[in-house]
Amino acid sequence: MHQLRFFPVLILVAALGCTGAVLAQEATGSASSTTASAAERASARKSAGKMASKKAQTKRTRRTPDAPIAATTTAAAASSDSDQNQDVRDDAADLARHSSADYIVAVVNSEPITNTEVRINMQRALANPTNTEVRGMSRAQLQKAALEHLIFQKAQLEQAKENGITVDDLAVDQAERMVALQNNISLEEMHQRLAADNIALKDFRRDLRNQITIQRLRDAEVAPRVKVTDLEVEQYLQSPQGQQIANTVVPQTHVRHILLLVNDKRSTQQSVALLNDFKKRLQAGTADFDNLARDYSQDPTSAAKGGDLGWSRPGMFVPEFEQVMNQLQDDQISEPIITRYGVHLIQVLDRRESTLSSEEVREGIRAQLHEKQLEEAYNTWARELRDSAYVEYRDPPQ
Repeated sequence: MHQLRFFPVLILVAALGCTGAVLAQEATGSASSTTASAAERASARKSAGKMASKKAQTKRTRRTPDAPIAATTTAAAASSDSDQNQDVRDDAADLARHSSADYIVAVVNSEPITNTEVRINMQRALANPTNTEVRGMSRAQLQKAALEHLIFQKAQLEQAKENGITVDDLAVDQAERMVALQNNISLEEMHQRLAADNIALKDFRRDLRNQITIQRLRDAEVAPRVKVTDLEVEQYLQSPQGQQIANTVVPQTHVRHILLLVNDKRSTQQSVALLNDFKKRLQAGTADFDNLARDYSQDPTSAAKGGDLGWSRPGMFVPEFEQVMNQLQDDQISEPIITRYGVHLIQVLDRRESTLSSEEVREGIRAQLHEKQLEEAYNTWARELRDSAYVEYRDPPQ
């Protein structure tokens, strides 16, 4: 069985348990944020958590020993014959066989974490071939890391809820398509592979929704704080790595788009419907892309130019946009694509290979430094959020 590469993917990190940045490149998110200070929010969360903890005591559930445990993990080691991957399969199978009764192992603010959730997280970590950090862990260490990962996640999801951040089904649908696209398979085939690996589709979609939610929270809370200076760009440009970028021939794509913002005046569904109508008119020859972009696009930079974004470099656009762009043939028009900026209709005009101009090199370096600094800032912020949360440990996971 071929291994599915998941996009986005939650990776268990032993040291932090943080969900890495997987959807953004040059983040400038605009989701709403709370006005309370960190201290006020921490105090409120801890008070609420103590009250919720008392309620959670009465909500322990029991599951019969024969009840199955849903595994939200990749099909990782199933196709490999190596001894190491066989050990991984054996460990994951061992976790699945030991189906003890479910119970609450911790409470984060008002949200409980169950033993089953910890076991599923352990299965995901063991079955992910890229997650080499878990290979040398004992079972107790892996349990602790899996629980800590869930504490980080619950704290961030609750903060996102406080901030009013939501993810609709259309965004999850698109994330599903991105997984299939990255694996060069159809959506139906991907669903079959998930089922073959005992991964319930609802659990898979829930994980995607959680990851998108956390990404939007990161864009709102952390991205605005990260600023890359001109001096940092120039210093990197003078380094061996910077010189290598300056002299590299890269593939470039000439692309244009129509962007519709999602706000109180137009929902995601309405934007998708309108862009689908535009696509039908373009394919029928009853409309012109240039004119539609000038009349309807809400990208202040490209609308007046008929949606023309010029020649792009790798990494210039967010992955959702760039992945679809890279799959298009010349003159082909995409389906509506949802990103943090809104909903896009994309058309590729031409492709070439070329060295970057000095300005393009600097912008590329700036984006690279921004992503690195953003990841560092996010890890610090996530740790602070976790430390401010009310966490009550209950019975240890099994």
